[in-house]
Amino acid sequence: MAEVNKNLMQGLIKLCHRLGFFYPVESNGKFSSCYRYGPFGAEFRRNILHEWWTAVSLGKTDIYAVEDLYLEEPVEQDGSRCHVTSDFHTDRSSRQLCHYLPTLSLVGGRLPFGIAQCWTHRHGNEVMAAGRNKFFQNGVSQQLLLQYFSGAGEVTDVFTRWQRRRMLWYRKFAGTPSNFTLSEVQQSESKVTDVTISFRIPWEGQEAEEAIEVISARGDADLKALELRSGQSCQGKDGRRSVLPHLVECSSSLERVMLAYLVDAYHLKERTDTKGCISSKEVLRLHPRLAPYKVAIVTGAGQELRDLTDYLAVEFANARLRMWYIQGTATVGSHESQYTRFDEMGIPYSISVNENTVKTGVCLLRNRDTTLKQQVHITELVKYVAKLVQAY
Repeated sequence: MAEVNKNLMQGLIKLCHRLGFFYPVESNGKFSSCYRYGPFGAEFRRNILHEWWTAVSLGKTDIYAVEDLYLEEPVEQDGSRCHVTSDFHTDRSSRQLCHYLPTLSLVGGRLPFGIAQCWTHRHGNEVMAAGRNKFFQNGVSQQLLLQYFSGAGEVTDVFTRWQRRRMLWYRKFAGTPSNFTLSEVQQSESKVTDVTISFRIPWEGQEAEEAIEVISARGDADLKALELRSGQSCQGKDGRRSVLPHLVECSSSLERVMLAYLVDAYHLKERTDTKGCISSKEVLRLHPRLAPYKVAIVTGAGQELRDLTDYLAVEFANARLRMWYIQGTATVGSHESQYTRFDEMGIPYSISVNENTVKTGVCLLRNRDTTLKQQVHITELVKYVAKLVQAY
């Protein structure tokens, strides 16, 4: 494995704590891997979850959302418990199969169809893929699960299609798409065929492949077992035939996805001042659609400027675009120092307003990644930023 900067992960974690992306929870004087999420972390998680739901469910007429509001093992319709294991690689079938028969009835027994769910999982002392990952032990995580049921003749196409869709989804939001890789197809003794989407994460000065999502072709064994437990037929209609469907699953963890995109976005930019001294600037190059806040205001002092920025803050709030702006506070530091601060926060766009903006209505819109600035009139600003965010 290639050597990497040993301080990269340490720097990222410190930055995330400082900005409030996440805080470790202290219990009995020790830090567990159960986290609290501040304003940036909460928005970041919600944005990732929204994009996941959009990708697997919205716009697809054959995938349905379900939800379980408990942490403990669920009880099936026949009174037995759905077995839930601790590893997110295998913790998938039994829980959501509780929804298979009711959903099959709702769709008139027609195949194919899918079920999507995000649920809270309490896990114990398991050691994860690379053996170094301490973020996901002894805590609570959000599991993202898609199950798709189809006839045996379609399952190969379904399996291939979801591999392609999920890889495109991860790479779409990545600054370095090649860091997401798809493993070779592997088959277990139970005839479950798996592929794993992994992300290269630097641990202890080395790059480690960390599993982010598992896509499995599980055959019909799970539904055969469900028939035995429930005493009900699990067959669906594949055209004119009644068949026992085969199952394809996509299983991931919201926390793992969150960490992967934070690592992907974290960059140290070196710069040299007039005296030849080299310093590093931290930048979070988060994808605009995942970034917790889309835009920030860079301004100076004065009541007219404050009134103008208050107006812009309301306009962006009405457009449902998150703006980082603390109303009624005095501006601290130069414009460049404010840009530096907002780049650390991962905010993709900054709006610079000054006395000239009050006279002409023209402000400067700066791109975090290119540092280029362009003139935009304040009457067009909200619509223009919305287009930029959605264009990615």
